[in-house]
Amino acid sequence: MSINSEPVVINLDRPRVLRFGHKALKQLKAMTGKTLVQIDESITNLDPDDIEVYMYCGLMSDAISMGEVLSLEKVEDILDKAVSYKDIIEKIAMAISRSFGAEGNELKNEMAIEKTKK
Repeated sequence: MSINSEPVVINLDRPRVLRFGHKALKQLKAMTGKTLVQIDESITNLDPDDIEVYMYCGLMSDAISMGEVLSLEKVEDILDKAVSYKDIIEKIAMAISRSFGAEGNELKNEMAIEKTKK
């Protein structure tokens, strides 16, 4: 199994799978107003409000699979159960990187090429 297909598990109120699939990325784009490139680039500079939104989108499929209703307010509460703030940020970065494949820069390069074609 490739490291890119392995789930990112974060221990919060319980072990939760953090994943940014198609639906999560669309939701994240809608909630932040950022492009996919900006989402990929911003993972090293997130403020607390951004972290809640990223986690909300990334934890949604886990919550649905467990029959939970997730909200931004609930995410705010469960983030308090994390081992450390650093762990939260590292897990977000890992999950975003895995969603874009081994090399996040490949996406940036492909998008830059597409822009030059227009």
